[in-house]
Amino acid sequence: MSNFCCRRQDERQDREDVAKAMNMVKEIGDENPTFSVTYTGVVSSETPEAVFTTLPTISCEAVVDSPIGTYPIRVEGGAVNSNYKLYMQNGTLTINARKVKKTPLITLELPDTITYGDAPIELNPISSNTYSTVTLYTSKPGIVVITDSKMNIQNVGTLYLIASQPGNDIYEATNSAIKFLITVQKKTLYAVADDMIKEQGKENPFFTIRYEGLVSSDLISNVVTTAPVVSCVADATSEVGEYPILLSGGSVSANYQLARKAGILTVVPYSGTPVDVETIEVGIAPNPVLDILNLSRLTPGVLVQLFDSFGRVAYVDKVTESTIQIPMANQSPGIYYLKIGEKTHTIIKK
Repeated sequence: MSNFCCRRQDERQDREDVAKAMNMVKEIGDENPTFSVTYTGVVSSETPEAVFTTLPTISCEAVVDSPIGTYPIRVEGGAVNSNYKLYMQNGTLTINARKVKKTPLITLELPDTITYGDAPIELNPISSNTYSTVTLYTSKPGIVVITDSKMNIQNVGTLYLIASQPGNDIYEATNSAIKFLITVQKKTLYAVADDMIKEQGKENPFFTIRYEGLVSSDLISNVVTTAPVVSCVADATSEVGEYPILLSGGSVSANYQLARKAGILTVVPYSGTPVDVETIEVGIAPNPVLDILNLSRLTPGVLVQLFDSFGRVAYVDKVTESTIQIPMANQSPGIYYLKIGEKTHTIIKK
């Protein structure tokens, strides 16, 4: 608050008339107090509005975050009528240290849902303490890793993102008290039974499964711990029509949840005389195999297919010779299924 003083000029001319701004006090970080004008020296028969032709202005250079210290409260301008002479004197604003520092308000915008396999998430914390940087770190580094202001998803689970910000004259340090709860949800891996076609009267084909939703950095062999079981009610005696290829069971690693999608086996009318490969004893050697799987006594025209334990095609060929070699050196060790015509053999890769 500031005081302004004026005297009628027909009163004693040797008296010094002073307008003095009141001294004010605030704590650092607070808004400036309201500087108001008080008029003194106006004779009782007149009002300030009648005396002042132009009201003085009052200002101070101090702002919210001005350092501790003293700042002049300036009174400037103003005019009175001819019966008065106006005198003004500046006051002082004193900014003191805070008795109780402010607690910073930190906000962080995050997606509503976070799932394993999501792209890195940009982290932009916003704090009411604008004088220093907010640093985020995780309570469980095995679930997420923060690099260059981005959160990289590593595994599923629940954790806290913890905000750390140093204090100053206005704000207290966070001291890890501000936390944001995050849950990384499992990725859905879809096991899909491939649609198949067969002719009426033939045995069912070898049913295969494909997987959708795998995170690019993962290997299906590491994710699918137990492959689903494929079943279909159709057999060699089934009528022409469509039959569901069903999936059941199966298990996946901890970062995934397994969903299953059925396929369709379409039985079409018989189109000709089949090649009777069932009566031919095919030569398969060696088994177990390391590098080359040799097949002999094949019937030209028969379809040869090799599947891994997940139902993925490792080799396929409609042979034109009675003897072929299937390269196995680059295949992973495990159980494979060799289908020759309608008959399936189990192959072990060392």
